Amino acid sequence: MKTVHCFPWVKQSSVLGFGTTSFMSADSTQERLALLETAYDCGITHFDTAAYYGYGEAERLLGRFCAGKRDKVTITTKFGIEPSGVVKARWINLLARKVLKLAPFVKKMLRRGAPQSGSAWGVFDPEKAKASLERSLAALQTDYIDLFLLHEPTVESAASQPLIGFLEAEVKKGIIRAYGCGGEWGQIKQIAASGLPTSHWLQFEDNPIFRHLEDAESNGAKCITFAPFNTALPVLAKWLDERSEQQSAWSKQLGVDCDDKGNLAMLLQAGSHARNRGGIVLFSSKNAQRIKQAARVASGELFSADQVEKFLKLTEEVAKAEIS
Repeated sequence: MKTVHCFPWVKQSSVLGFGTTSFMSADSTQERLALLETAYDCGITHFDTAAYYGYGEAERLLGRFCAGKRDKVTITTKFGIEPSGVVKARWINLLARKVLKLAPFVKKMLRRGAPQSGSAWGVFDPEKAKASLERSLAALQTDYIDLFLLHEPTVESAASQPLIGFLEAEVKKGIIRAYGCGGEWGQIKQIAASGLPTSHWLQFEDNPIFRHLEDAESNGAKCITFAPFNTALPVLAKWLDERSEQQSAWSKQLGVDCDDKGNLAMLLQAGSHARNRGGIVLFSSKNAQRIKQAARVASGELFSADQVEKFLKLTEEVAKAEIS
C-alpha cells in the first residue's frame, strides 16, 4: 500500500482510508470485524467513522478492532449529528438493526427522512461537542482522536468562536490532534473560502467527474476526499453508453474495456488518488473482495501512471459537462 505524509504527527498513513458507513450493513459483528481486519491486512491504516454511523455502533466496533494497534492507525471521527435518545441505548440499537434487516421498507423510509427521524442535526455548541468527544473516546477505546470533524456543518456553525475555542483547547491538551469540517461540497466550499480555523482540514467528495479538490486546496486546506466512484460511476457510464464511438476510443487509448463498469469504477478510484496526491481517499464496502481490489488500485498494481493520467484527461469533458 502506498503511503502519504498527510498527518504531521505520524510518519505515514495509507493513501486509502476505510470508511465505517456501508460496512455496518454486514450481517454480524464478526463479519464487520473481519472486514476491518481485511482492510488492515491490505495495508489500510486510516479509518473514518462518526458518532452517527451505524446507530452509534460503528465507533464501538472500530474501537474494539483498534485495541492493541492504536499506534499503528489513524482515526477520524465526527460530531454534530447525534443519534436519537433511543438509539443511544446499545441494546435498543442492536434490536433496531435486526428489525430494520427484517423490514427493508422501514429502513428506506428512515433513510428518506433521516434528518427528521429523531436524530439531532447541527449540534455544534461546545457543551455538546465535549459530550460527543467523550463518548467517542470511550467507544473507540482511545485517549486521543487524530481528526475531529464537524459533521455536515454550515458556515455559521464552523465560525462559532466558542466552539473553536473548545477545539483549540482540546488540541493543546492532546485529546484531538486536529479538527476541521466534513460534509457535502456545497457547504464545504463556502467553509473552504472562509479562512476559518475550521477550514484547515476538510473532508468532501472528489473524483475525476466531480472535481472539487482544486477549490479547497487553493484556500490552503488539507484534504481527505470520499466517494471516488459512488456518484461518478453512473454519470460516466451513462455518458459513455450514449457515445459508443468515444467509448471504443477510450478503450483503445487506455488499453481497458470501458464498457465494463467494474473497470470504470477502478479507474475512477485510481484517478481520485492521482488528484489527491497529498491526502487520503476514503472507501467503504461490506465486501472483502472489493476491499482487496480497492487496495490493489491504491497500491498502483492495476493501472500505470500513464493510464491514469490519460483517464483524467479524457474525463475532463465529462467533468465540464457536469459543472454546466
